[in-house]
Amino acid sequence: MLFPLRPPRLPRKRREERRGRSFDLRATRRSHTRCRMSMQRRATAYIQVQDGHGATRARFGRVPVLVHRPSAYAGASAADNSAVPNADLRLSWAHGYDGGRVGSVHWISDNEFAHPLAGCCVVQRLEPRAQRFFLGHSTQVTCLAFSPAAGLCASGQTDPAGSGRPFVGVWAPSDCVLQTVLVFHDREIMALAFDPSGQVLFSMGGDNNHTIAAWKDFLPPQRGRSRAAMQESYPMVMREPVFSVGGGQTPSFAFAMPAAGPPRARGGGAESTLSVMFAAYDAGCADKGLGSRMQLQFWSFSHGSDGAYDLKGKLATFGQCPKPEQVTFVSWTAAGLALVCGDNGLFYLFEKSQPIRHGRVCGAALGFGVEVPGLDCLVFGSGDAVLHFGHREPPTQAALDRGGGGWLTPVRLADAGGALVAATARLQLNSVAVRHCAQSGRHLALVGTADHHLLLVDLGARRLLTVLQVAHGGETWALCHHPDAELGLFLTGGADSQVRFWDLLGPAPVVGRVLDFAAASAAPGRPASRASGPPRPAARAAGAWWPPDTVALALRSSTPVTGIYAMAFRDAGDMLALGHGEGTIRVLSFPELRVVFEHCASRARERVSDMKFSPGGGVLAAGSWDQQVYLYRIELDATSTLSVHAHRTLTGIPASVTHLQFSGSGEVLMVNSSDAQILYFDGHTGERCTAPAKFKDTAWGTPWTCVCGWPVMGMWAANKDLDITDINACCSLDFVPRGRRALLAFGDDLMRLQLSHFPAFSEDQGCRRYNGHGSHVTSVRVAPPGAGGDSSVLVTAGGRDCALLQWQVVHLRPSEKPRLRMSSRGTNASVSMPSRPAGRNPTDVRSHGHAARGLRAVPLRIHGVAAGEFGLWCRGYGDVPTRNEPWEDPQPWKMRNGDPDAPPQRRMWVKEPSRPAAAPAAPPFSLHVVAPSQQSLKADALPKTRGRPKPPAAEEELGSGRRRAPTARTVPPWACDAPAAAVTGGPP
Repeated sequence: MLFPLRPPRLPRKRREERRGRSFDLRATRRSHTRCRMSMQRRATAYIQVQDGHGATRARFGRVPVLVHRPSAYAGASAADNSAVPNADLRLSWAHGYDGGRVGSVHWISDNEFAHPLAGCCVVQRLEPRAQRFFLGHSTQVTCLAFSPAAGLCASGQTDPAGSGRPFVGVWAPSDCVLQTVLVFHDREIMALAFDPSGQVLFSMGGDNNHTIAAWKDFLPPQRGRSRAAMQESYPMVMREPVFSVGGGQTPSFAFAMPAAGPPRARGGGAESTLSVMFAAYDAGCADKGLGSRMQLQFWSFSHGSDGAYDLKGKLATFGQCPKPEQVTFVSWTAAGLALVCGDNGLFYLFEKSQPIRHGRVCGAALGFGVEVPGLDCLVFGSGDAVLHFGHREPPTQAALDRGGGGWLTPVRLADAGGALVAATARLQLNSVAVRHCAQSGRHLALVGTADHHLLLVDLGARRLLTVLQVAHGGETWALCHHPDAELGLFLTGGADSQVRFWDLLGPAPVVGRVLDFAAASAAPGRPASRASGPPRPAARAAGAWWPPDTVALALRSSTPVTGIYAMAFRDAGDMLALGHGEGTIRVLSFPELRVVFEHCASRARERVSDMKFSPGGGVLAAGSWDQQVYLYRIELDATSTLSVHAHRTLTGIPASVTHLQFSGSGEVLMVNSSDAQILYFDGHTGERCTAPAKFKDTAWGTPWTCVCGWPVMGMWAANKDLDITDINACCSLDFVPRGRRALLAFGDDLMRLQLSHFPAFSEDQGCRRYNGHGSHVTSVRVAPPGAGGDSSVLVTAGGRDCALLQWQVVHLRPSEKPRLRMSSRGTNASVSMPSRPAGRNPTDVRSHGHAARGLRAVPLRIHGVAAGEFGLWCRGYGDVPTRNEPWEDPQPWKMRNGDPDAPPQRRMWVKEPSRPAAAPAAPPFSLHVVAPSQQSLKADALPKTRGRPKPPAAEEELGSGRRRAPTARTVPPWACDAPAAAVTGGPP
């Protein structure tokens, strides 16, 4: 009997009946098939021993591969290996700056500033150099605002993976503890701003209407409470702002708030009237593809004595003034005027929404303009690395039309102490933060650039003091350490075809030392430019290896260079190999950085993905996406200098080469391909070895960096949901203190860094997971022994987040237990909250509940704990002040009756769990541990939802297209303290 290739088409009547219920037979069958396959993947063991000789069938990204166990691990205990490692990674320094976050750099004090970077917020101290971090976000941080009056920071993020929603975190920069979570917007948080008093926070979402929300009373009550009691109540969750309105179809990317206090009026003994005016602008970010029309709106937020809030916006009108294509920066003067900068090089002074004066500053795009009251001047920054100083009162409009009469004084950063950095960067100024330091009497400015540089400028002396942070302009894939630990140097390469140098011990970027393969203006191997005057002191590591008179090298190539994706140092440290995106291989001498060998290896112009020198440095292997590996011989020529010659080409690889590694003796080369295959080749002859069992006891070079192999099969078993392309890099930490077990660090496409034992060969491999990156982790490399003192130092690179994170390996005490984490990213246990309808969480604060209402103990269930053993009652987030870990929304779904176009996951309603009868009443902001009844831990006491929850009657559509009338719902009295009218007429 023959079966049709596709399911039979349903009759029309049956299709119409089931269309109203969003039911489709074919879609249901596909869903059941995917569900069945997912269950089979979970049930199938990733590590299966085939015989008693060590043959094991392991799955690398769901691809089964046969590997062989080394003889030394014949009696090793898998249970001991599966334990969580007794070590921890502590983020010690964050290198990089994201130049696309305009207006997100803020002074915290005279000696500290804050800025967003990747998935964290960095608070950096100038003297002595130090950093601390806010790690409460789970994805890329998009914006940051600071209120000097309240001493608080607010940061927003993008939409996390899964059913979660983006949120705004309110935290104090003094301790980086999350105090309040604001959940309201969709897609991402595009802009944030505090009012001058710090009592109102404004946020803009990335939805189609770009909704602007105003938040008030967003902190827990602090009067009469100790610091410990306040921290126990963190974080408070709010889901409803006091007022929200659509900002329009054209997005805004930044807010500008006045520096002066808001006007207030009192009358008749009533409450003071709050009135705030701010501006929303596109910040020159229209190249993101979200809108090309110029956006400048002036908003006014008022709160009358009658308790009503109002938020109104008005588009700016330029009248007869030349209109810019984009507004790049907006600031406010002491007189209450808006200073607007455009990409046409003009500045505008706005009173309310009308320009009263405009004039030309430069011919390039104007990056920023700000008033410096202490210096009685205006400072403008242009896209051609020039600062323009002028009087705070511009000339008349007639004088500005005639050219201004020389009221502006230009100062080139290249001539003001920035010769080194100006030779290697364009310095497209686009952001500024000004502060008057009372102790030193100086007026300092943090100047950000679009090409990811953060500069410290003395405005009074009109001189560049230092370069605080730099970053690559594209994806960062290549990362390697110099083998000399005393030098403390590591290199990075990215899609911008640049090689940058970093001081590991500083820690700081090596300013002005860049290999730029994209610039073709200089002769090959010659300096692109030299510093004018005496050389400026750079980082400590720079003077030991770089010629003192050389600023940068711009190397010309016969073929267009499309990025640097692989690099490696020879063991002696005298050679540096680079692999480019177009298949070119270059070998440079170090520290001269002179090109001694260049070869376009890939005829198909495919990327060079990995490079390794053999132990001893006699052979260089380069793997490419063209399914070949190229071997090069390194020898001494007649003049006793090292020369490189092409030796062999390894073929027969079924897919693109991703990773490769030499054995400890250099005789065997192991190759990983993109289809999870593990191949072995002779390191001298290039012949492929077809018997992988003979290499099971081979001692491989350190550190281990291949993502496929017997020592890392537990890495994949601990992440069964990941594909073979989801783990990009791993590295073994063999240089730990004596007596410690080796570790394995690896990064994935979910922006996580994970740590486990090495070798990792257990089915239930224990891992510690860390957040901090805002993009896929592309490279993980450990520093040579001795660079971190008694502990190891690990450096990780994010693909598009402009961040290089430096981690310190800290070994925990034997008696110290792993901390319980209230997150799916936890190590030894995961704690989840029973699902409830949005707004019914006792930890949530509604607009009518304020801070002290609706906060009660919430029952949690701990997976992996025997029923009836113990019960945990707490607020829902645990000991936040001691962990600083990413916050996860316990209620990611929200109901919206008035929005039929919302996605299904936003319109679903979750069943309410039954409450234990003997649960004690807990006072607000308290933590209790009680022993609940057996019934509360039974499976039938928890919500039984298979697949998506069933929507309520108000959302069920009938077959004819009509909707049923909403019916009253029964809500337990403990669900929230809201009035009865808010809980009986359907969802909020």
